[in-house]
Amino acid sequence: MPAPRGSSGLVIDGAVAYVAESVRDTVGAIELATGRELWRTEVGPNPTAMTVAGEQLAVGIFLTGEVE
Repeated sequence: MPAPRGSSGLVIDGAVAYVAESVRDTVGAIELATGRELWRTEVGPNPTAMTVAGEQLAVGIFLTGEVE
């Protein structure tokens, strides 16, 4: 499955891949079985590392050092 342009982080949780995209400062969820984008949301500048914590997705923002 091709990754979005500027992909800077990836975490897989079950049947969903969460992809951080530094070019558009977004994080999106992709259904692994079909490759269909489930959702996309704007985050802070230069998202990188991510982790799933319960039912939440934590996203590290490189430029500010914050976690969203």
